[in-house]
Amino acid sequence: MKKEEVDDFPVFSITNSTDLNIVKTDQSFVHIKHNITIRQYKFWHLIIKSFGEQLENGIEPDSNGFFYQSIKEISDFIGYEVVRSELKNDLEGLRVAPIVVNYLEKDGLPAEHFMGFISEYKVLSKRVGFRLPSVIENIVRNKQQNQQMFLLLNWNIFNSFSGKYEAIIYKLCRDYIGIGRTPNFTLEKYREYMGIEETEYKEFKELNRWVIKKPVAELNKSELCDIEIDVEFEKKGRSVVGLHFKVKYARQNLLNLPLTLDDSAFKDTLINIPVPDQRKYLDQFESKEIYESIARANAYINDLKSKGKEAKIGAIYHKAISERWGLTQLEEGILKQRENEEKLKKQNQEKQKQKDQELEEAQRKEQDEKLLFEFLAMDDETKHHFIVKMLDNLKKIKVIHASMWDLYNEYGFDAHNHSGAFKGNLIAAIKEHMNLMEEIQR
Repeated sequence: MKKEEVDDFPVFSITNSTDLNIVKTDQSFVHIKHNITIRQYKFWHLIIKSFGEQLENGIEPDSNGFFYQSIKEISDFIGYEVVRSELKNDLEGLRVAPIVVNYLEKDGLPAEHFMGFISEYKVLSKRVGFRLPSVIENIVRNKQQNQQMFLLLNWNIFNSFSGKYEAIIYKLCRDYIGIGRTPNFTLEKYREYMGIEETEYKEFKELNRWVIKKPVAELNKSELCDIEIDVEFEKKGRSVVGLHFKVKYARQNLLNLPLTLDDSAFKDTLINIPVPDQRKYLDQFESKEIYESIARANAYINDLKSKGKEAKIGAIYHKAISERWGLTQLEEGILKQRENEEKLKKQNQEKQKQKDQELEEAQRKEQDEKLLFEFLAMDDETKHHFIVKMLDNLKKIKVIHASMWDLYNEYGFDAHNHSGAFKGNLIAAIKEHMNLMEEIQR
């Protein structure tokens, strides 16, 4: 995994989801300043959720890059009838609120990419259209990240929060449930991330009271919230200089949480894997990879049993999934699929090439027949002199010369219908004559 340090908060490229410091959320790629309202924040996640689900269902944005959602659906999700004027104001707030992407260019130099939470919007009579910034859209389009970041969020839980800081901390921690902790924030970065103005909560005890402890306490006592959160502070001497959150599934909710993920990964297991464990695995690995890891684990278990050895199935599954036994099979499958696609592409190219050649040959024959037709329409004396000249040019090849004269003497101007060789030589002579005439005219 490549780590790129930008300011005080790291940006990561995902290559190994088992790394403790992996960042696999929208927050990981961008410096978000949550200087928007709780309602705008909910609208934004609803927009992203809708976009991700539409992609899952094969729905693409229109030719201008807009995707759409009905105002009724938005109202149903929010839980009350959305007022159009408020919706318009909130969308405008999302458009102008800044997100900054920090990264390194190919030449190694730092770059900053500026955007809003949404790029464009339009409010129609019964629906709204959105256009996402390219970076956000690309993140959502990545299948693995799309599953992990946006479709996993329990909207009913998220929508239940009335406090902005609760919602932000919940989303941040929910994204890191598979890791167990968030990245470290300096106090300055945390203030910036939470959208705290310089004039607000200047003293740490006030910041801690209202923007850290209170929202965390509200989350932990919520009957709906599916995670438990603890904050750990980083100190320098007696002063707090930073913090991170530790996160785990809430025990009281584990048995009641529905498995909203793609559980096809576990359909061939020999024992039932608890739902919370399935969630943890799916937070870290792709469904297809887990499926292949289980397939390899099953083969190993069967081999142990055939040798009369004990097979601790649950432990083997954990080892297989955690150590990514199925990754090789998955990569081989992808490689084979690419090879088949390349083979099919070559076959289609060959077919197209053959069609082009056949079309070219048909066009050539059509042109030849046209030239021959125009030649035969000339007066007999002109045609005779032309054919005699053509035959004279064949004197060097005595056998062909004699054969052509015999054909001409027997069939006259109809000789081309009795011999392909005669016809070919005649058409070639006509073309040569036409080229000569064009050259003289130039």
